[in-house]
Amino acid sequence: MKRRIAVFANGWNNLGIAQALKGIQEVTYNLNVDIFLFLSFAAFGQPEARNQGEDNIFNLPDYKCFDGAIVFSNMLNSEKTPNHIAKLLVENKVPGVSIGIPLEGLSYVGIDNFKGMFEMVDHLVKEHHIKNPAFFAGAKEHPDSNERLEATKQALAMNGIKLKKENICYTNWEYLTSMNYAMEFCKRDNPPDAFICANDHNAIAVCVGLKKMGFSVPKDFIVTGFDKISFAETFYPSITTVYQNFEKIGYI
Repeated sequence: MKRRIAVFANGWNNLGIAQALKGIQEVTYNLNVDIFLFLSFAAFGQPEARNQGEDNIFNLPDYKCFDGAIVFSNMLNSEKTPNHIAKLLVENKVPGVSIGIPLEGLSYVGIDNFKGMFEMVDHLVKEHHIKNPAFFAGAKEHPDSNERLEATKQALAMNGIKLKKENICYTNWEYLTSMNYAMEFCKRDNPPDAFICANDHNAIAVCVGLKKMGFSVPKDFIVTGFDKISFAETFYPSITTVYQNFEKIGYI
């Protein structure tokens, strides 16, 4: 009988999930293991009732039917949902791996958000001489976003620059929110000279917003992202980003 692995993820992160599934299937194909993918479309900016309905998909499977599970915990757009899934896996004695956030009872695979962002921001100061950057964060409670924000603050501080409070905005990872904030920021008397974004989707939205206002990237503003999703590479101009190798993470 074939073994089964459940994968719990969020559909809004489809590009990263698709890459990770390639890595997962590199292993499972040769082992004759089936993958069952459960996707929610919960989002930080949506009403709680809607998100509860979306996340109910994680209550549908019979967990005892699976031989293992992979939880993309940092992509589920929720504080509660990853812990809820981990609890169900432990109760049903299903070995699980959390990708992104350490969860009680599960093994853990993650990346060093801090190092990647710190090195990029340090490069922006030393090589591109930024002095007044803005940081476009995700959700206030999101651990990846917060770690990338802290790395940005420390890299700037090491170079004698303080990240101004008014230059930090929380976008809830929403495209239009990022675009509109960028359009507002560039109207200021002293606009930022760089937009450091918590992920590539935010960075792309910022570029679109700046173009709508008649500016050119990178001529007028520097814009950076994080993740290196495929769209960041094909977007024009291509996004300067930190490479998060989802395929390798899935393989591990």
